[in-house]
Amino acid sequence: MSKNVLNAINIITNDQRDLNENEAYEALNDIMIGQADDDEIAELLTCLANKSESISEINGMVKVMQEQCLTVGQVDYPLLDTCGTGGATIKTFNVSTAAAFVASAAGANVAKHGNRAMTSKSGSADFLEALGAKIDLNPHSVSQCIKKTGIGFMFAQSFHPAMKYVAHIRKSLGFRTIFNLLGPLTNPAQANCRILGTGSIEIAEKMANALTNMNIRHGLVVTGNEGIDEISIMGETHIFEIKNNILSSYSIHPSDFGLKIHDIKKVESKSSNENVEIFRNVLSGNGPLEYLDFICINAGAALYVTGHASSIANGIELANTVIEDGDAAAKVAAFIDFTQKSVSE
Repeated sequence: MSKNVLNAINIITNDQRDLNENEAYEALNDIMIGQADDDEIAELLTCLANKSESISEINGMVKVMQEQCLTVGQVDYPLLDTCGTGGATIKTFNVSTAAAFVASAAGANVAKHGNRAMTSKSGSADFLEALGAKIDLNPHSVSQCIKKTGIGFMFAQSFHPAMKYVAHIRKSLGFRTIFNLLGPLTNPAQANCRILGTGSIEIAEKMANALTNMNIRHGLVVTGNEGIDEISIMGETHIFEIKNNILSSYSIHPSDFGLKIHDIKKVESKSSNENVEIFRNVLSGNGPLEYLDFICINAGAALYVTGHASSIANGIELANTVIEDGDAAAKVAAFIDFTQKSVSE
């Protein structure tokens, strides 16, 4: 039993107010060191989700996540992470993972952080396994992978051992919880360039505010107008941009970059194996245009935040180039080869 968790539940349900940063920190800290029972954890997560998590709650809890995770050191910066929060209305193809490979092929150093599917059909870990990569590398191997190939993957279940206290509860609840926000905000390699996606503009603004307190060099928090947690190829995408700890917001549209408008349902997520087949076809020049554009507009944004592109438009051009030249396919092959050899050693 945890007094801090019970106190947090009481504040939300009886006092009917948000937790302050310290109350949120203490509650999650008790959970992550095993002092709370399953019913308490489930009730707190449900209370937070029902009222919608506040900025102070996110700020307090992300500190615990960062303190409790394993860390990856000895990496070169700027360092990129691309991550959706899940729980979106439409479950799309694994575009943040695909875009990460394309961005890396164009010169970005990437520390991709992800998990198995919780609220989608194919999580980034599922997708990478289907590609043929080994996902359970330790921190040193991830660091070496980034150094040798320009991209590494940090499997959330391995890098957040304290999540063993909540993983089964999240699965049983079956809805988006605050961990869908905390996971993407927490990067074990301290990536200072971020593309985060969420299906809610309200939540996006909260996550953007959290990033302003996390020493981020440059980040974008995006919401596609169909309720997707990626940059859309069908309509408008609202963006919160964080640069030098200054927050601004604006919207973009595929037509701004000369891209065709595509029905978002055409890029809905399939199984991990089907998503991988589509990705490989795109990299070989034989994939559907809607997937190519979906990957390139998201990779373009990634290259913009790392400084490899002067704008999203310039980033889209670079993304198309590295796909056409075969560099993106070579990047995927190098990553898979390194992970397989690293695990077998």
